[in-house]
Amino acid sequence: MTTDDQNQAFSQAQKDMEKVANNDITILNSAKNNAKKLIEQYIINVGKQVGKEYKVKWLDKPKNTQGDILK
Repeated sequence: MTTDDQNQAFSQAQKDMEKVANNDITILNSAKNNAKKLIEQYIINVGKQVGKEYKVKWLDKPKNTQGDILK
């Protein structure tokens, strides 16, 4: 297997995993919540380092009439 073959296989695996995650709302919500926590912790820690106190407020995206989140 060549490096190009490995790259193509990896790319396809990523696409497949993303498709599965997008179709599984539980996995998608868990990933979003984990990302929010990491970002929030980062912002708070940076604030502490510069002597500031930051609070993070998350705003949800509006939904369209079909109930899908707008991108």
